[in-house]
Amino acid sequence: MKRILVGLSGGVDSAVAAYLLKEQGHEVVGGFMKNYLDEENPNCTTRIDSQEAIKVAKFLGIELLSFDFIKEYEERIIQYIYSSYEQGITPNPDILCNSLVKFDLFLEKALEQGFDAVATGHYARIKYYPPKSPLYFSPKGRNSPIFLPLQGGSKGEFLPLGGRLGGGSSKIPLNEKTEANVPSPRGRAREGKISLTKEIVKDRGLVRDGIHFPVNPQSKEKAKILRKNQTPAEKKLRDELLKNFSLKVKRQFPIDHYIVDFFCSKLNLVIEVDGGYHTTKDQKEHDKMRTDLLKIYGLKVIRFSNEEIFNNFEGVSRKINEEIRNCFDYNKDQSYFLSGLNQYQLSKAVFPLGGLTKPEVRAIAEKIGLPNANRKDSQGLCFIGNIKIRNFLAERLAKKEGNIVLTDGTVVGKHQGAYFFTIGQSRGLDINKKAYVCKIDVKNNELVVSYDKNDPLLLQQTIQLRNWHWISDPSAPTKSEQLPSKGSLEKGSGDLPFEEGVNSSPLGGGTPECNEGGGSKTGWMDEGQIPCTAKIRYRHVPEPATLQWNHGKHGEKGSMEITFDTPQWGIAPGQSIVAYDGDVCLGGGVII
Repeated sequence: MKRILVGLSGGVDSAVAAYLLKEQGHEVVGGFMKNYLDEENPNCTTRIDSQEAIKVAKFLGIELLSFDFIKEYEERIIQYIYSSYEQGITPNPDILCNSLVKFDLFLEKALEQGFDAVATGHYARIKYYPPKSPLYFSPKGRNSPIFLPLQGGSKGEFLPLGGRLGGGSSKIPLNEKTEANVPSPRGRAREGKISLTKEIVKDRGLVRDGIHFPVNPQSKEKAKILRKNQTPAEKKLRDELLKNFSLKVKRQFPIDHYIVDFFCSKLNLVIEVDGGYHTTKDQKEHDKMRTDLLKIYGLKVIRFSNEEIFNNFEGVSRKINEEIRNCFDYNKDQSYFLSGLNQYQLSKAVFPLGGLTKPEVRAIAEKIGLPNANRKDSQGLCFIGNIKIRNFLAERLAKKEGNIVLTDGTVVGKHQGAYFFTIGQSRGLDINKKAYVCKIDVKNNELVVSYDKNDPLLLQQTIQLRNWHWISDPSAPTKSEQLPSKGSLEKGSGDLPFEEGVNSSPLGGGTPECNEGGGSKTGWMDEGQIPCTAKIRYRHVPEPATLQWNHGKHGEKGSMEITFDTPQWGIAPGQSIVAYDGDVCLGGGVII
């Protein structure tokens, strides 16, 4: 068993993480990081979080240590945020917070006090590759293990998308459980899985707005009425389960000529609740026809009777959670935020929640009676709290009135500072028509906007990146000599939740040229194209793309170029793009 310092933030995720590790028999101690404190605000999030962490530690019967990183957080994170916005770029402080605070300062303190590892409430997993196991981007003569983050939110392991990086994994066909990239309704139509030409939509009496499914206009009004008149079974399912999901589940949602009881767009999942009349022969045939049509749209349909919901609610909940796991919870996967970690940091990290979904974590918290079981998730800046970003920036950035102009130069309004906005933003524009920020000109203090959400200025297919970081790069760790040996992490010696990958690496075996280093001095491939999938933001479903070194095109080390298979919307300089192969996080870089 290991001695583990758990970062207790006051939230339910870290509390459950500590509980699970304690249940596994590890020696668990809580650690609260004080990184930001607003002295003038009596409701400062840090004060509230610390009180919640104390309650959790007391409930779990563990010691709680406190660490003051306010000075370092100011220097490493806060100043970076202000400096970035002042230059008109949108930073991603959460990635830096993990690599420079949680898994640097906090980890260092933990090791100084004799802990074996640190744990957090991230929804992510870690895969352990033994020395000399086949691995894409493996340096020549590698004799140390490699650790790579895996996406969280599911116990099932996703396969690479068609084996995009080569190797034996490409022989395994994708199916409903392994396909991580579910196309949008429009994407399915383009692939020919459903023919939705304008003529067919019109002939069937349907309309569409280019974003949602085709729908009967009368169904929209009927759906509004049904939402106000839920059946008792629908109400029970929504109030006791679906409302608590981290993913948004819409009720009485119109699709085509039908109205489904519940619909989760993130998972392409439909949940139907059937009353007694659904048992008749005619109604069963109608339901089958309806389900078949929804499947043509690429949707997964699961059905429950009223009796099942009232008499076997636990079984219904289990079935729905299984379907969510099969679809994968990208909305909570937090491997994106770990893309800046190095091998040393990952070798000392533990993520107990990697195989769970948010509803399951909430259920555990409620079952054991955690004092913060029903506390809402933080939606604010890392460690700063639920403060509006504009209010936070206004503490140090002065208001400066400037023009809001259309792409043709027409002035349509005024703003109080171009650097308060980000690309794609529509809220906060004080103009009489909805528009989207296309360009931020801080030099002239001007915002360029468009009324068209699909304006070419908002779509980008090839993107330049700086500071690219390969997680598996052995030159990145600052203390590589302290990397644990294979024997210290094998199953049975501590039972830390690492998943071992041997010859069946999800990254594929690569090619001899790749494994031999591709010609670079460090043994890393610096020529040719690198297929992958990539996220442009946290809750983004990874999209197929291709990486390529641009050899200092922008005069910076780690310059990279990424080209997506399809244009991406709202690319904001300063944000991070993170690359994946299947559910394996490869690394990331900052958008130029």
